[in-house]
Amino acid sequence: MSGPTEQPDYPCGPIQNGTENSVHVSVGFLHEGSENSVQPTEFEKLRNTHPSDSLNSGAVHHSDAPSERIIGQGVGLQHDCNESVIINSRKIKMKCMLTKKHTENNGRKERAVAYVRVSSKKQAEEGVSIPAQTDKCKAYALFRTLGLAPDDIFIDDGVSAATHLWSRPAGRRMREVIYQERIGHIIVLKMDRLFRDVQDCLSTVDELAGFGVDIHILDQNGGTLDTSTSMGRFFLTVIASLAELERGQISERTKIAMKHLKDNARVFTGPVFGWDRVDAQKLRPNWLEQDKIDYMRHRHYVQNWSGNKIAKHMNDMGIRGKMGGTWSSSSVLRTCRYHFHENRNMFTAPQWWGKEPYHDSVSFS
Repeated sequence: MSGPTEQPDYPCGPIQNGTENSVHVSVGFLHEGSENSVQPTEFEKLRNTHPSDSLNSGAVHHSDAPSERIIGQGVGLQHDCNESVIINSRKIKMKCMLTKKHTENNGRKERAVAYVRVSSKKQAEEGVSIPAQTDKCKAYALFRTLGLAPDDIFIDDGVSAATHLWSRPAGRRMREVIYQERIGHIIVLKMDRLFRDVQDCLSTVDELAGFGVDIHILDQNGGTLDTSTSMGRFFLTVIASLAELERGQISERTKIAMKHLKDNARVFTGPVFGWDRVDAQKLRPNWLEQDKIDYMRHRHYVQNWSGNKIAKHMNDMGIRGKMGGTWSSSSVLRTCRYHFHENRNMFTAPQWWGKEPYHDSVSFS
């Protein structure tokens, strides 16, 4: 017996292993349409049926054939391919186009800016330093797939939250970038980095919302808060009210503590003209400087001298301020109106006090 006929390359359909049925399929296909063609084979009869029937038939009669189809054989076919192969080719092409478009959209990140602020060295030591805030903002932007460039991180160092956001140096620059380049997101670690006043908060949020800008607050009791939803804006308003309440309470406590220090002649600030430090906590009157204070008060309140005239007179006499500087109108008036000097009555005055007509000529009350 002669061996099986050599199987030619077949560009369409799955690769068939060397079985007897596969030989007849190849021969029948090659002689199709010729004058000396043989009788139609089983495969040619199946070509006139539904493509799915042909595949099912092949699965039954060719159990030893590979079950997977090579995708490359279904791409680029023209006249010799059946309808099902053309449909599969179109599906593959459409799938590739959709995948490419989806990839391009994912690669286009929304741009964001970050705002960082510290008002004192103490805040930096308590974990809200500039590097700590910057790292957390970068991590959040990466998590939300937001584009945050190093130039889009705005830092205000040593600026109080009481100053309006747009009046701060970095805040002013951030506003220009947001409006000119159409930025859609602001990332900040805590709400008090932006503002503490409710009116300031609400007006700024409404202004930014008008331009489609959302605020993302990261460290909000262990969670994040953004103004892209109505619920987020509601909670932001409530939190801003609580922050303003806290700020008001801190201010009240500070005033009470300062009043206590002043009433007891304790150190409450830096050097004060008319007073000397006994130690780190106590103050006592400098009676020579108190003499100058009463002289300026007498000229101003009794003789109606202006602040400029008194300042010029004091400078001409060679009398300098506490730190050795010259007098100005504002420093003269501030010294004359400072009621803290009345606390000198808690101390015993020297024997020469009261010999000048301007000593105690004007009451502090």
